[in-house]
Amino acid sequence: MSLAVAPETVAPTAAPTAAPTAAPPPRSRFALPCFFVLAFGWTWALWGASSLLKPTAPGLADALYLASGFGPGLAAIATTLAFEGKAGLRHWLRRCLRWHIGWRWYALAAAGPVLIMATALGIDGALGGVIAWPDAGRLGMALLQFPLVIILGGPLGEEFGWRGYALPGLSARMGWRWAGVVVGMAWVAWHVPLLFMADTVQANLPIGLFVASTIGLSVVMARLSASTGFSVWPAILLHSVINWCSLLLPIMPAGGDTRAYSLVAGLAILVALAVAAAPGPRSIEARQGASGPALPLPMPAAAAKQRHGFSPPSPAVARSAPDGRRRRARPQRARQGRSAAEGLARRQSRRHLCAAHDGRAVRPA
Repeated sequence: MSLAVAPETVAPTAAPTAAPTAAPPPRSRFALPCFFVLAFGWTWALWGASSLLKPTAPGLADALYLASGFGPGLAAIATTLAFEGKAGLRHWLRRCLRWHIGWRWYALAAAGPVLIMATALGIDGALGGVIAWPDAGRLGMALLQFPLVIILGGPLGEEFGWRGYALPGLSARMGWRWAGVVVGMAWVAWHVPLLFMADTVQANLPIGLFVASTIGLSVVMARLSASTGFSVWPAILLHSVINWCSLLLPIMPAGGDTRAYSLVAGLAILVALAVAAAPGPRSIEARQGASGPALPLPMPAAAAKQRHGFSPPSPAVARSAPDGRRRRARPQRARQGRSAAEGLARRQSRRHLCAAHDGRAVRPA
């Protein structure tokens, strides 16, 4: 879905800082191509079947249309299972479903689209546009529709694929910014058949703004995903709020008037440029658990001595601080007592040895 694009399953006129995990082995170079082939093949095949069956079997056509939105998620599951096995699938699901990511990321995902759309409508009203704000009845209906938007409107079926599978693999190779652009281009291409299908929201959108806003939204979602260890929940929430607000607020083109939608798309593109220019997370594949090479494991002492000429310090003496610097570990009380007792025993042993050598008695300590 793109910014300000209503979910495909609902007609436009309808009234209503994450803990890192161990990285899996690097993916096969055929995994991502396989994912894209499966995602596009599933969805496009069901869209084509839905269009053909619409005149004769509308109920079956609608069911196929709803199932088509789960193509990216199902493709991610199938590809992970095929190339990484059950262990890889479990790791991928744990990473995707991680929800302890900090409340601010949820707040940004929920409030960002609302602020952008409200600002665009305010500008539209200042320019002389007539804004039909929703009444209480329509707002209540929209609130009841929100769970359906999440499950059947696209976010749940898509984000496990786009942001849960494709984005981490590409981020490990080219960084989250360019990965967001590439995923956004694939996201646009995935929607192309909807531009030529009757009774779809995308058929009424300006193509240029649709493409630019979708890629920009993908960059914003890549920033959210990379900052939360590639959890899918921020992307699902952001995607759901966008689709839900598109149903509730009068931003979709109607009667040839595209100014509100153009303002929303323009603001979204500006936000995406600002996000891409701002400093972002580094070493994503190592810090956030993306698929790709992990941090190098400690070298064994024997190998390190043979290679560098000295043995590395013991982990009990030197360990990594959170900022990456080496610092001396604080000795524990038990270790202090044990060291003191051992030192006393060594001193007494030395005294006895010296006394025996000199032929004199030793007074007890």
